[in-house]
Amino acid sequence: MAEPTTTSTVGMTTLFGFSAIGVLSSAHPTAIWGALIGAFIYILATPEHNPFKKAMCLLAAWAFGYYIALEAISRKLAQTEGAIAGLAAALCLPIVFGLINIIRSGEAWKAIKKILPGGRNNDN
Repeated sequence: MAEPTTTSTVGMTTLFGFSAIGVLSSAHPTAIWGALIGAFIYILATPEHNPFKKAMCLLAAWAFGYYIALEAISRKLAQTEGAIAGLAAALCLPIVFGLINIIRSGEAWKAIKKILPGGRNNDN
């Protein structure tokens, strides 16, 4: 006979989400929640984005934060994964957008030419 389930039980399980996360055998709940909170911090700090871009940034920051936290833990750079995931999620997209702007503006190619002198000269 199946266990009785009420709507409040389902609601509490959904609210806390740990049962759904626990289905994934190798998932780290604190990293998932930390990355989600960090992604929301980024979204709330950037009101200039349209709703679609906010949704895509939320998903990207969440994924980046989770991955960076697990890498930091596996390399023994940190002890707790939740705080690292939140920090990584909040900071990864500004860094990525900054790099994209540097590449688009042409500043990256100027820096590469300064670092690696030589090559062909097209000023002839």
